[in-house]
Amino acid sequence: GRKPEVKVINPFGEQIVYLSEELKKKYPNTCDKLIGILDKHHVKYSFLKATKDIWCRDYMPVQTPSGRLIQFTYDPSYLRGNKEWEDSRSDVRKVCKENGFTPEFSNINIDGGNVLICEDRAILTDRIYSENPGIDKETLKSMLADLLECEII
Repeated sequence: GRKPEVKVINPFGEQIVYLSEELKKKYPNTCDKLIGILDKHHVKYSFLKATKDIWCRDYMPVQTPSGRLIQFTYDPSYLRGNKEWEDSRSDVRKVCKENGFTPEFSNINIDGGNVLICEDRAILTDRIYSENPGIDKETLKSMLADLLECEII
């Protein structure tokens, strides 16, 4: 099948810090302090619409070095079995649509906070293996290397 057209967000230009709108609602003082720090350092920011919780790095797409957005499946084991946490999970497809992001979707289960990209390398914890038990370790590393355009460490 054809791959969907992928919208590239700021591959080499200006960087933007995205925050959940829920941060303003649930933690207004912390949000104001954070915005003050970002303003002081001339860092652009924007608020994501349609989120249900503040931890947007965990469930939003990961940007590759070329600027592609990869949306991993967000179904971490630490949220399962707790109805309150499960109910507070944002619908990533809705959030992406509401905010104009068109990522490439992957069935690999990853918490985006577990991905640190440094130039041509991506650092992840071994948690990726336990969260994706049906995929051989070397196959998973290879799939991630292709998606993230990086050597996986």
